[in-house]
Amino acid sequence: MASGVNNNDYTAKKNSITIEDVTAGENIYGAYVRANSSPDYVTALVEENTITIFDGTLNGSYIYGGYVNTTSTNNSAQSTAKNNRVTIDTTGGVSVRQAATIRGGEAQATSNSDNSDHTSRAKATDNHLTIINSGSNPLGGSGYITGGRAQASGRSGAATLAEALNNSVTVENVTAYLIQGGVASVDGIGATAIASYNTLNINGGTFNHVMGGSASIDGSGTPIATYNTVNISGDPTFLDNALRGGFTGDGQGTKTNIDDFTGNTLNLSSQIEAPGVTNFEFLNFVLPADMQPGDAMLTVNNEEATWFPVGGAVLGKEDGTPSKITVSTLGGTTPLQAGDQRTLIDAIDTDAADIKATVKGYVESTGTGKHGATLGYNFVDIGISPDEKQLRATVQSVELRPESKILSEGFLAGSILLNQTGDMIAQRTEQARCGAFFDISFGDSRYNTGSHIDMKGFSLLTGITRCVNTSRGKMTYGAFFEYGNGNDTGLYVTGARGNSDVYHYGGGLLGRLNLRNSVYVEGSFRAGGMDNGFTSNLLDGQGNAAGYDSSSAYIGTHLGLGRKLKLSSRNTLDLYSKYFWTHQNGDRVTLSTNDPVRFESIDSHRLRLGGRSTSAVNRRVSTYWGAAWEHEFAGTAKATTYGYNIDAPSLRGSTGIGELGVSLKSQRALPLALDFGVQGYIGKREGVAGSVQVRWMW
Repeated sequence: MASGVNNNDYTAKKNSITIEDVTAGENIYGAYVRANSSPDYVTALVEENTITIFDGTLNGSYIYGGYVNTTSTNNSAQSTAKNNRVTIDTTGGVSVRQAATIRGGEAQATSNSDNSDHTSRAKATDNHLTIINSGSNPLGGSGYITGGRAQASGRSGAATLAEALNNSVTVENVTAYLIQGGVASVDGIGATAIASYNTLNINGGTFNHVMGGSASIDGSGTPIATYNTVNISGDPTFLDNALRGGFTGDGQGTKTNIDDFTGNTLNLSSQIEAPGVTNFEFLNFVLPADMQPGDAMLTVNNEEATWFPVGGAVLGKEDGTPSKITVSTLGGTTPLQAGDQRTLIDAIDTDAADIKATVKGYVESTGTGKHGATLGYNFVDIGISPDEKQLRATVQSVELRPESKILSEGFLAGSILLNQTGDMIAQRTEQARCGAFFDISFGDSRYNTGSHIDMKGFSLLTGITRCVNTSRGKMTYGAFFEYGNGNDTGLYVTGARGNSDVYHYGGGLLGRLNLRNSVYVEGSFRAGGMDNGFTSNLLDGQGNAAGYDSSSAYIGTHLGLGRKLKLSSRNTLDLYSKYFWTHQNGDRVTLSTNDPVRFESIDSHRLRLGGRSTSAVNRRVSTYWGAAWEHEFAGTAKATTYGYNIDAPSLRGSTGIGELGVSLKSQRALPLALDFGVQGYIGKREGVAGSVQVRWMW
């Protein structure tokens, strides 16, 4: 069964097969391409083909998302299997033939030419295989699972290359004999096989052989299996052989520049037992919440291995290059304390075999780790016990991760947006005109908080004002509804960054009294609610990103005092001072990494001194420009996590403000007034903002 079969133009793309309630006896291919050429160069590609299986009985020997095979007798051959995918969801009940081979994609290339200029190249990249088991075991315990496989065969030696790159396998509660992220195999003299950057995600299940990447050569050449990752969670069972980050032991002949260690990573987040572990440069342990002192994360035994016995755990390389260790704990649990020791690997003898289980090799004596996403560990005395039975680590210190500051900067974004809306309320109060109004402002600013916060947002204001003449002068008062929406990006602290989507909503009152001596007083009061959705690249030990959703109430006010001086029949100068206060309530949140964080309330106290010159162009149109100095006295976002004080970002500091604008007065024939303004900021706040004010008089 094949969705795309092509033996002519040698390309098959974007074919798909969906299987539901089907009994099939043949092999299944999302795409199948076979290309043969005698005198000519031949190249073929299978790309973005998919197989999705929900239920059925499948008796074929092979299930491939994409398969390509090229052969040239007297020239070069090249095959590529790229971004093909197989997904098997056994919720509906899937049965696959025992010993079946399932691969996301496979590329084979063969050149039988004796010309050294002719090449044989096979590449399997970005292929993915996912098997989710919800109670049934689709493979019967003897299947072969691979994300992507590349096989090249040639006579010209150095031109023979097989690459398996960026392939992945994700399995949940599946039993299989062999599971590999990527496989590269070559047959030739001086050939190269590369299996790198492949990933295995294992959650439960039973497996005999586990390899992040496998590179093998029949003949002579260079096998490389590096930068592969094996992620293990749940309660899996491992039989027969060691867990391997890279594997270069298969095939015959002389091998040079072998590397099956560099960059290979084991991420272990559950307590497991296995015959051994080897060829990992990085071992990252995330201790389960119920793990007790004295327990081990990884227990290795001396059960006889059918392939290349390791004899327990082998750390580092033979040349003395050490493995690097991190130890982390889960957010929401009690952190480790200085002096605590944990057993990471424990070797036990489960039978009477002559080869005893041991922990050997080389390991860096210091390491780090995380508690959730907010705390960091420093470990010392990481080493192998004198009897070579354990790998242990001791906590030297526990400290707050400096990157945690981005959490507070995300919370501070709410106060920034409230202040911007508060500026627009003050602008509306300055108008001292009657009628219904609708104002909008928008801006893009950077706030220097020790790192920085980049805020893009807009504010809306709508309401009604009325005018009353009194013995002291003209009074304008009214009510309004306010809304603000902003997104801050670029919260950079030692490489960490975050993003806040914030919005607030509320209402208030405003008023202004123009005295007969050209002096005026003004003010406003507002209250409402703030919502903040924060995401970041601040990761815990399992690679989960920290984020939170927060809601809090706010209140605010502003008071102003100024005087308008008439310089000529067309020009006036407004000298003013304004005070702004905004209070945002604190909040208690639990991060998506389960870390508890308590944000304290934020108070902003701003004083602004400035002047504005207005010139009348005619009876309806006037222009204005102005400058002001503003100082923030507070605006600090304090927070704690696990009793540690997070570094507090602050808006405290001075900002210079410049503005330009044009106003259109209302007329009897058209009682519509407009104001268009632009503001620039330098100092603590850097950026630009624009505003539009609309008023309809009656």
